[in-house]
Amino acid sequence: MSRRTPPSFDFFPDDFIGGTSHMRPLEVGSYIRWLCFQWGHDFLPKDPQRLAIIAHLTDDEFASVWQIVGEKFTETEDGFVNERLQTVKGEQLARRAARVEAGRKGGLSNAKAMLKQKGKQKHSKGKVEGGRRKEEGKERNGHFAPPSVDDVRQYCQSRKNRVDPQVFVDFYLSKGWLVGRQKMANWRACVRTWERNQMDSTDQPSGRGDTMTASDTLDMRIRTECAKQGIRDESQIQALLAKQRAIDSAQG
Repeated sequence: MSRRTPPSFDFFPDDFIGGTSHMRPLEVGSYIRWLCFQWGHDFLPKDPQRLAIIAHLTDDEFASVWQIVGEKFTETEDGFVNERLQTVKGEQLARRAARVEAGRKGGLSNAKAMLKQKGKQKHSKGKVEGGRRKEEGKERNGHFAPPSVDDVRQYCQSRKNRVDPQVFVDFYLSKGWLVGRQKMANWRACVRTWERNQMDSTDQPSGRGDTMTASDTLDMRIRTECAKQGIRDESQIQALLAKQRAIDSAQG
């Protein structure tokens, strides 16, 4: 069978029954085998002995069977063909070629769309990173401006961390935007420090350049827990901090 020949062909039961109703079982079986051979080879051989072998017939059987079944085939220069089967094969090959072409075009279209989307993402990421470097450059040059809650929220979302923006702003507002005893120089760096502290399993500095004291870390933890519970009143937060410090002092 040729590689371009489909492995099966369309079969029309009603037409087949109607066209073979006058045939005996041996004739029907021979007809089916000859159709299958033509499907894979495009035509039947003209040699009667070859036709008999294909249908598993003796010479005597072939003569009587071909007299009935032979009317279903037309003689051509290459051999015998069933014209209906020849048409079916042509239609199937055309449909398959159309599907292959559609798949090729669809694949090219999808590839172009993916490349275009990647280009947009790369451009967008470049703009974000460029803006971040510009803002952090200003802060390093002594132009620090306290961020709003929305500023912190957008930055936290871009980093996909769990830092609470409101807690962060409230924390440093209460300290006059000081880190330890120094004026804050870069609030984004502080957000990243909070990220690392949240990932640590203890309240102790993580050893990776953190600038928060143990007291600041406790303050951050209490404020985060208060935010989760909906506690925003500063006096309540301070009372909880004092209570926790007393507990830690007693345990120390």
